[in-house]
Amino acid sequence: MISERLRDERSRKVLFVSHCILNENTRYPGGAFYPGVNPKVINEIAAFDCGVVQMPCPEQAAWGGVSKKLIWLPLGIKGETEFSLFKMMLPGFVAYTKFRYRIIASRAETLG
Repeated sequence: MISERLRDERSRKVLFVSHCILNENTRYPGGAFYPGVNPKVINEIAAFDCGVVQMPCPEQAAWGGVSKKLIWLPLGIKGETEFSLFKMMLPGFVAYTKFRYRIIASRAETLG
């Protein structure tokens, strides 16, 4: 078989990682713990001797990322009248987020 004759050092292992885990600059406010890449994640990936497929950030895919108003809605409204409205809408937000995350996961399955 040709693959046996053309052996190389690849591990044939691939890890799917979301963009916001690799690049903390894209995370929601208060969610970044490093100024850029997360060195712990990068070192762990390197220790597994695998390739990486960078997936889109789930928050960005579902809600448009930190620059969109929807992502800011629940921040800073506790105790205000808007909080009771947000609490009523929360099940819808969760259902929509799960739906969008399933789409991302199904796209990952086609890549793998």
